[in-house]
Amino acid sequence: METVIKLKPSELEIALQKLKMLIQGDDNVEITITLKNSLPQKAYFERLEKSIDDIENNRNLVSFSFDEFLSFSNSLQLNPLGLVSL
Repeated sequence: METVIKLKPSELEIALQKLKMLIQGDDNVEITITLKNSLPQKAYFERLEKSIDDIENNRNLVSFSFDEFLSFSNSLQLNPLGLVSL
């Protein structure tokens, strides 16, 4: 049996909680998550070209040292589903 569930990002957290309760104890279940962006192709390529231009011209970039990364990643908390909560 295969089931497709379509969600909005705002519905994801509650849906994952319900799904986890539904399959609890069944190790024969396989879950595949596919993300689909409904951005039109033209808009996607415009954003991609802008991002490439920003990188090439050192604009709108965020950089950090390895120590800063470790500090930030250690400050993240995992919720009961094992997902990061900011």
